[in-house]
Amino acid sequence: MRTQPVSNQSFQAGNVYLKQVTENSVLNKEVLKKIAEKNDVDLWISKAKNTKYLPQNDMYTITAHKDLEVPPYTKRGVAVILTNKAADEITITEKIFGAIFKSLENLKNKI
Repeated sequence: MRTQPVSNQSFQAGNVYLKQVTENSVLNKEVLKKIAEKNDVDLWISKAKNTKYLPQNDMYTITAHKDLEVPPYTKRGVAVILTNKAADEITITEKIFGAIFKSLENLKNKI
């Protein structure tokens, strides 16, 4: 989910964006950056704010965003995970890493 207005500025591949995710809940952010740079994508990791129908879980959406030279100019691969609200940082990080590779696979299937 893009949270910034669209501009004429081109995107820089290799960025990792965290939305509604605290810095402490995801470990090894430098590894996330290396994965994004190696695959030439931007990673968007967001946590759902309204989990009214998931009272015991948190929902994370991981989007791999790639810019292309030909129309359509962007492609996205998405993966969603659910974690227990009481889960520790290690469990959340493991699930996020698994979802990142799944979103990259979904993106490669679209290209």
